[in-house]
Amino acid sequence: MKFRWFAYVLFLFLLAPQSAFAGEDYKYKVVSVLDGDTFIATDSNIKFRVRIAAMDAPEKGQPYGKVAQHRLKKILSGQNIAIASVDKGVDRYGRVLGQVSLNGKDVALDLIGEGLATYYRPFCKDYPADKEKYNYDPRPYIAAEKEARNLKKNMWSDEHATLPCEYRRIYK
Repeated sequence: MKFRWFAYVLFLFLLAPQSAFAGEDYKYKVVSVLDGDTFIATDSNIKFRVRIAAMDAPEKGQPYGKVAQHRLKKILSGQNIAIASVDKGVDRYGRVLGQVSLNGKDVALDLIGEGLATYYRPFCKDYPADKEKYNYDPRPYIAAEKEARNLKKNMWSDEHATLPCEYRRIYK
């Protein structure tokens, strides 16, 4: 069963025509939100986990973790979304990895701009360190985080805010 699911996800994101993912013509339905950057979606045939690329939301035990999850749930629940495959299309945990858009708006940019997520830092290093690890342009996400920090939005209202990647390193 697990192999069949993996083969199906592989087909969806690697073998299917890219035009199906480039625009808004192919939609997935959001079934449930698991945390601030992960949810379950369906294409009407199979349910699969999606990790939103380019962002890193606070963990459940971290300040603003539940707020980020609640906000993502408010944005996505029951919605039809587009997913543009990133990297190999699947992360190391078997989740679909992609840029998620709702009505043409990048969900990651919105959450980062609201101070409910950070831009994704490979190995917890600030850009441009490990810049070859990015297969998309991270600069809009970095700019959104910088603005949210300057305005002290949500997680950035705490002077001692911990990056989610640092939190995982310490507590997981």
